[in-house]
Amino acid sequence: MRLGKHNRLWATKPVLLAPQTSQLVLTLLHSVGAPVRTRIVLDVDGVEYRVSGCTAVHPNRVPYRLCYTLPHGFFGDRAFTRRLGEQYNRVRAWLEMEWLGGVVSAVPQLRQLLAPAPPWAFHSSVAFDAATDAQETNGDGTLSLSHTAAGDNRAAFALGGWTQGALASTSLTYNAVGMTELWDILQADRIGNAGYRLAGIPTGAQTVTHVVTSTSGDQALAVVSLTGVDQTTPVGTPESASGAAATSASVTVAGVGADDLVVDAITTDNGDGVAPVVGANQTQRTTEHPAWVGSFHATSSQAGADGGVMSWTFSSRRFCLGAVNFIAASGIPAGVLAALSSWVDD
Repeated sequence: MRLGKHNRLWATKPVLLAPQTSQLVLTLLHSVGAPVRTRIVLDVDGVEYRVSGCTAVHPNRVPYRLCYTLPHGFFGDRAFTRRLGEQYNRVRAWLEMEWLGGVVSAVPQLRQLLAPAPPWAFHSSVAFDAATDAQETNGDGTLSLSHTAAGDNRAAFALGGWTQGALASTSLTYNAVGMTELWDILQADRIGNAGYRLAGIPTGAQTVTHVVTSTSGDQALAVVSLTGVDQTTPVGTPESASGAAATSASVTVAGVGADDLVVDAITTDNGDGVAPVVGANQTQRTTEHPAWVGSFHATSSQAGADGGVMSWTFSSRRFCLGAVNFIAASGIPAGVLAALSSWVDD
């Protein structure tokens, strides 16, 4: 490529870039000639960002390099707010060279690099993925179901409930991996409710199994999978309560973030056959109602922006209720070092 009086401004054709590119590097090798001005131009959805440099012929033909390092968080903080997983319509870059005098003969290379960079904040929130539930009466104390999860930064919440027995939850496993117990409540040796959680659950259909200490009048199992969950600290501090001859139940989860998701699980015993009514701003996810004993086992969820109060109303009966907030992921992994594209245009 030669620059002179008849072609004093020259540019490469634009190339598409990966959205997480962190560095653009221009290498310019002079042969003979005079100074040139170089620019790397980055175009994000029609808005241009430029870095410029100027070089003259080096007597030892030492390559001239111009580097544009995108600021960390560039694709999340500079007027291009996106949630994790959203894509940009167009991310392009090109090289411009301007003749300043004399004649220049040079070979340009513009290379896109995905370089390691510190994690940066992005806006994310926990979202409901899927829910599955099952029940049995006069069982052997072990109940299983198949649950299918999808999405990124996955986690699961599970309810194990029972009535007609002074029992306790022994274990709850997801794909044979033990889940972490959040609470295990027994009310008047009549009804019980245990909550569990597990981050990093696999995708696809998996077996979930709950075991209690002995047989029971009825047993229920519910699984709720979530996305966008912090994989290191998936939950906050759980809250639980129980009571008898009550007409409502409520717990308040503290320290709930606006992007969190609060989930709860309730078990009640015999009543008037009318299902408990879920509280304001809550979305009921599962319901199991073994008719012969008139008990209820249910779960619901509520956006963190609506606060941490989880409640139900019903006719006079015993209840066990627990709730916890799942915490939103707050960072994105660093990039992977890779040379994605380069060209020589002469």
